[in-house]
Amino acid sequence: MRLRDKVVEYSHNPRFVALAIFMAFMLVQFVCGVVYAMSKQVSIVDDKGEEISFITYASNTAEVLAEKNVILGELDETSIPLDGKIKDGDIIYIYHPKVITFENGKDVAVMATAKPTVRDFLVSQDINPEGSITVNVALDEKVTEDMTISVTYVEEKIVSADEVIEHNTQKVANSSMLSGTTNVVKEGSDGLVNRVYKEYYENGELVSRDVVEETVKVSA
Repeated sequence: MRLRDKVVEYSHNPRFVALAIFMAFMLVQFVCGVVYAMSKQVSIVDDKGEEISFITYASNTAEVLAEKNVILGELDETSIPLDGKIKDGDIIYIYHPKVITFENGKDVAVMATAKPTVRDFLVSQDINPEGSITVNVALDEKVTEDMTISVTYVEEKIVSADEVIEHNTQKVANSSMLSGTTNVVKEGSDGLVNRVYKEYYENGELVSRDVVEETVKVSA
């Protein structure tokens, strides 16, 4: 039998046709599965309240924004870095700059920031939010237009000092002496006490101190 006859024979064989259809079906299923696996449900949320959700095959944030013709301003920031890999279900937040007043210790500046929270802003200024500071607003509060963020640097010190206790001189009146005069019965001497203080500073200035320990070295 010639090869051509074999091909004709197979093409008319129901089993061959069924196998061919099955293989084609599996190929389509495989291709669809790959395409589906590459697709991702993504949302873009603007801090002005705008939101869009869509299916994308983009691999990173920059590609997603370009796909939707989203152009970032010079100071705009995104919750996922522009080169960050996008996964199914991701939400890309876009933050626009707000003008705030920043009181950093004794320094005051008016500036723009796109950081979403007070905590994020402090980190951007190389300030440890968990450090020895107090802040006038909650760390997780959202940064808003015209907000004032005030950072006070606090410090506690333990200091020790020897201090003089002024002596007392005992005087008594003598009936045999002239009126208005006294007689020294005992001449006192200065004493010495060691006091340990806990001092409280704000922005480098002493605001209060408390005695935490006292030891008399020489009685007055």
